[in-house]
Amino acid sequence: MFEYRLFAEVILPLPLPANYTYAIPQELEEVAQPGMRCEIQFGQRKIYSGIIKSISSKKPAPTVRIKPIIGLLDTAPIVFEKQFRLWEWISSYYLCTEGEVMNAALPGAMKLESKTSIILHPHFNQNFEMLSDAEYLIAEALTVQHELSVEQIQKITHKVSVQKLITSLIEKKVALLKENLQQKAKPKFETFIKLNETFTDDDKLKLLFEELERKAPQQLQWLLAWFQLVNRENINPNEIRKATLKKIANGSDAALSGLIKKHIFLVDERITNRLNGEEADQNFQFELSEAQQKALLQIKTQFEKHQTVLLHGVTGSGKTNIYIKLIEEALASGKQVLYLLPEIALTAQITQRLQKVFGKQLGIYHSKFNNQERVEIWNKVLNNEYQIVLGARSAMLLPFNNLGLVIVDEEHDASYKQYDP
Repeated sequence: MFEYRLFAEVILPLPLPANYTYAIPQELEEVAQPGMRCEIQFGQRKIYSGIIKSISSKKPAPTVRIKPIIGLLDTAPIVFEKQFRLWEWISSYYLCTEGEVMNAALPGAMKLESKTSIILHPHFNQNFEMLSDAEYLIAEALTVQHELSVEQIQKITHKVSVQKLITSLIEKKVALLKENLQQKAKPKFETFIKLNETFTDDDKLKLLFEELERKAPQQLQWLLAWFQLVNRENINPNEIRKATLKKIANGSDAALSGLIKKHIFLVDERITNRLNGEEADQNFQFELSEAQQKALLQIKTQFEKHQTVLLHGVTGSGKTNIYIKLIEEALASGKQVLYLLPEIALTAQITQRLQKVFGKQLGIYHSKFNNQERVEIWNKVLNNEYQIVLGARSAMLLPFNNLGLVIVDEEHDASYKQYDP
């Protein structure tokens, strides 16, 4: 009987009280690393993708029956030691298991298991020539049965290890995970509010302000908020998002509708792309006010003594400008930055501002992305393509390896707390 020399502690995406030990086959000894996903059998028939947490040469007790790892699903680690330490802390603090933390952290497409099923990609062009023999068998079966489970794929191919095969079919756009189709991202529309060019004339604008002050003070509130975003926040007049304007104006939708009906505000509906970042605006520059410079200096002074600093400022006081300066310094020292917001709705207004300065260095992450988009973002953070990540609370679980600055904007907001699950 073959004697195994190395053993892996494996985290499974299940609420198990402890991690399980699996033997590393000899042919995988030189390539297996902590942080890699591995394909393992759990129970009599279930196949899961777990993550190797640690590797040891210490043999388990002779009475313990150790199963071998079936195969590796990655060529390099997808999480780092820092993530394992964070998962341990979360597990301890929230009285849950590491498997549950892993399940929350990893995108769904990274956690294939026996009950996973695939369906034929709607855009598959029936080009079977690019497929291997095993892939051909699955694609042919999908054209007839339309849906296959992992167990069915194992029977068709006569292979126990099929997760790499499934991943390859997904990458070649032959198949989709069934749950991915249900969560397929739809085009994201955003509403932008522009000021009618008629009111770029100072005299006409003055008359408009006087009229709204007398007859429609709530409409004036929206107009003042629009100019605040343009003048104080330096946002392009053609790039004022409705969601951003509403937060600043804190006014009624009826008042906004009134301005639109009067053709004072013009509405522009656009499709916005979540993943394709924009190039930085090389001409975008700003200077900090005296108060902002003072706050920035105080923050730096506090950072010399403390890891956490609280910046208090009312809406519109220009906190974002201070954040940008801190981010620039972190990037200059080779560090990554995490910018947390309490709600997804708030990401749009900050995104445009940060993209002007940092361009494609900026990534966005939140729960509205589908599984494949989340995997793509995960890998971009892993490979340091995104130096800055802007997102809701789930973004803190991304695989940062060199995090130098964390900004928790609106840190008092109750949305940072999650009660279910």
